[in-house]
Amino acid sequence: MMIAYNYWLVGLFFAFCIGDYLFLSASDRKRLPGQWLLHFSIFVTAEILALIVPFTAMLFATYSIGKGYGLLPWLGVGPIFGFIVWVLADSFTEYIGHVASHKYPVLWAFHRVHHCDELVDASTGFRHHPFEVLWSLAIQCVTAFALAPAPETILIWYFVSTLMQFYSHSRIELPSTVNRFLELFLATPRIHRVHHSSYAPQTDSNYGGIFTIWDRVFHTFCRETPAHLGLDDEALTGEKSRDFDVLIFEPFNYLWRKFRTPRSRLPLNKN
Repeated sequence: MMIAYNYWLVGLFFAFCIGDYLFLSASDRKRLPGQWLLHFSIFVTAEILALIVPFTAMLFATYSIGKGYGLLPWLGVGPIFGFIVWVLADSFTEYIGHVASHKYPVLWAFHRVHHCDELVDASTGFRHHPFEVLWSLAIQCVTAFALAPAPETILIWYFVSTLMQFYSHSRIELPSTVNRFLELFLATPRIHRVHHSSYAPQTDSNYGGIFTIWDRVFHTFCRETPAHLGLDDEALTGEKSRDFDVLIFEPFNYLWRKFRTPRSRLPLNKN
């Protein structure tokens, strides 16, 4: 099962990359091969962690079901309602975890790797530091243990959500009327690019990588035109934002700079 899942995941990655190539300008196309290689390298570095996320969550759910701890089995809900509950719960905890990654320096140190991409294409969905993957894994395992959905529910939704992560980071452009409709409940590329803006108030909006519902509920939804993509941070701009070694080790340098500096001298912005 894991091997087949991996094939589908990598296949989706390349399918969306090809889609981006068709929609990007000629100048940006020249940067794509390097972009794909960088992001796929980061993915391979975190591969063991990234690929065990759904399967580890499935183990937690199975254990919870066997012990009779899970909420969904206790309520005796059917598979369809159980799937809906899991989707809502997983997207909500993902939203909360994403907000926390922007608010707390320890988490932001690693999340910056995702945000310093100055091009943003479908492959950016793979641009997550291994330690951030661990953070996501912990959240999903706790949710899986508490709810105990059917293991296949976790796998199916993880596959769908991965597809949506590729889409929301892609440059695929749909007609404006279609976009307007989709944005009522989905994070389209136009909406998610606002979140990848270098302008902090825009970065701190549109946290939902799949749905817009939680952003609307908690008033973090934004329809503005995004400013320059990437980070306004000298440590992760230009060539540095495309250097594999910098992306892997900069989070630790960032934390060292933050915690060795007296609190009274820390800059007011999070960068």
